[in-house]
Amino acid sequence: MERHYRQRLTRVAVALLTGVLTAAEPAKETESLSHDAATLFVEVVQPTLKQQCLGCHGEGNTFSELDLRTRESMLKGGKRGPSLMPSRATDSLLVQVLDGSPELQMPPGDGKQLPAETILAVRRWIDGGAPFAEAQARQKWDYAEEDLWAFRPVRDVEPPGVGLGPEEVQTPIDHFIEAKLGNMRLGSGPRADHRTLISRLTFDLHGLPATPEETQVFLDDTSLNAYKLLVERLLASPRYGERRGRHWLYVTSYADTNGFSNDFERPNAWRYRDYVIRAFNQDKPYDQFIREQVAGDELYPGNPEALIATGFLRAGPWEHTGMSVAAVDRQFFLDDVTHHTGSAFLALTLSCARCHDHKFDPLPTEDHYKFQAAFATTQFARRPVEWLGSEDTGGCEDGLATLDRRLDRLQVKIGEFEKKIETAAMKRHDVSRPEDLPEGVLKAALRSHEDLTQEEFEALKLYRKHRALLGEMRDRYRPMAFSVSSGYLNGDADTGPSDKKAMLALDENPETRILIGGNLQSTAKKVTPGVLQAVARYGDLPAPEFPSAVTGRRAALANWIAHPDNPLTARVMVNRIWQYHFGRGLAANANNFGKMGDKPVFPDLLDWLAAYFIETGWSVKAIHRSSSCQPRTSAPAITLKWNYCAKEIRRTNT
Repeated sequence: MERHYRQRLTRVAVALLTGVLTAAEPAKETESLSHDAATLFVEVVQPTLKQQCLGCHGEGNTFSELDLRTRESMLKGGKRGPSLMPSRATDSLLVQVLDGSPELQMPPGDGKQLPAETILAVRRWIDGGAPFAEAQARQKWDYAEEDLWAFRPVRDVEPPGVGLGPEEVQTPIDHFIEAKLGNMRLGSGPRADHRTLISRLTFDLHGLPATPEETQVFLDDTSLNAYKLLVERLLASPRYGERRGRHWLYVTSYADTNGFSNDFERPNAWRYRDYVIRAFNQDKPYDQFIREQVAGDELYPGNPEALIATGFLRAGPWEHTGMSVAAVDRQFFLDDVTHHTGSAFLALTLSCARCHDHKFDPLPTEDHYKFQAAFATTQFARRPVEWLGSEDTGGCEDGLATLDRRLDRLQVKIGEFEKKIETAAMKRHDVSRPEDLPEGVLKAALRSHEDLTQEEFEALKLYRKHRALLGEMRDRYRPMAFSVSSGYLNGDADTGPSDKKAMLALDENPETRILIGGNLQSTAKKVTPGVLQAVARYGDLPAPEFPSAVTGRRAALANWIAHPDNPLTARVMVNRIWQYHFGRGLAANANNFGKMGDKPVFPDLLDWLAAYFIETGWSVKAIHRSSSCQPRTSAPAITLKWNYCAKEIRRTNT
């Protein structure tokens, strides 16, 4: 994104400076100057101000009393006078310091200037009258209609009235597909035979081939409902949830370890993994699935499943070491959870708005940080949650015993080194018992290596690290949930080997500020929890009320995401289901419903599926099922390749 942004900035600047405003057309130059200046402001000047200037000349950081956030404050200037003189770039202090003024050069530091094309763009912007607020409004909300399709309400679409013949099994999807093929003057593809059908279905729903016995049973079944029974059998199998869960865990970036250099194990993360599998096997309503993962602890505090579900918020990479800066690591978590929540449920690239207003979609930087503020009070926690009857805990006792034996062997090795250190300390202080040593002496000696060789000390450090890791691994066999809380839970804060310090330093109710260029050291406007303006602006779902207290923020966000009037949520999930079956969604970029993602090839079908998804109680399994031709309110949807196979079976049996 950064490379793309710089290339785009250069192209815009060069085009405007060398192509649009040429001396060959002097009569048009004055006429177009204001418009081109507004474009330059949007594409070049404003991003440059945000990334290079507002850290020292923004809210709370008005060095030399100069504020560059608004046109009025630039005209007013600071201790050196006005920084901006509209239509007079050469006389403007802003241009003089960017050009490398002997007295003052900006940006400060190692003497590097901004690129020449950027400085030229600033000059042209000022000579064009230095438009500011108008350009900002244009940047935020001047979007092509075709790029806003995902923000528009889901339409009530009726399947085209295409007849497939009285013998055929007809579903609404058949009608959409047949109408599209007819418009393109194409015919249907060949229908699969029974053996191919069961192979496709089983791979799609289980990820494994059908056994020879299962295949033969299906081939021998000549009843009219053979296909339906096959689908229901596959959906009822535990293998279905494992297959569907695998896809969802990929979306969430789930891992059993933290990643980065240490890659510490997450002992209780497996409970979230199994929760996802159970949710799909039970056909948990998708809106409930969302609420439990984003805010299960707030919405359903007594529900163990909901507490386990919040492991979603901790699925991304994480590391905090003795060399880390707690605030930086904390911000990394907030950025990551904002990105994954927006991507998984809304298919939006919110992270692109972290440093600047989104270049292509109606997602200003303020929206990114308002969305992030919903997580500002979220704290890591390992909550005691008793084992569920559906969880396989049969090996816990044996696993714990194995770890304890390994810990005992490690402690023997550690004890040998510590005994040597203890003996040396007693000898130095001429005492015969460790308890006779002066206070703090033994503790200091155990931390140093003066009584050990370098090799012995390195071995001791390694053994101690292994002891900490094995102690952490013991939690895998304890009834704990890898979860979160709103604010600090005394006694349940997560203090694993990579979590100490970073999360415990969380204030009770921290404020959220826009970070200039995404830089934690360059704070700007304070924001309160909120959602995406575009959903209310272009759709029917107004922004919810967010509490100012520590708790309840994620609950408000989860309810907004899972609301049936949210135009993104249902579309995103049915598109994922389609993608998992065919390798390509109706909208090809399953994680990007913005301008840079491919537009849906079947927009009517996508909206029909989204509406049907909600009508069936957000049932994922309903999107898989097939049936005979019925009205949409009762006809389950199926995929195209299943449908043609079903039609062939119906014809054969008829």
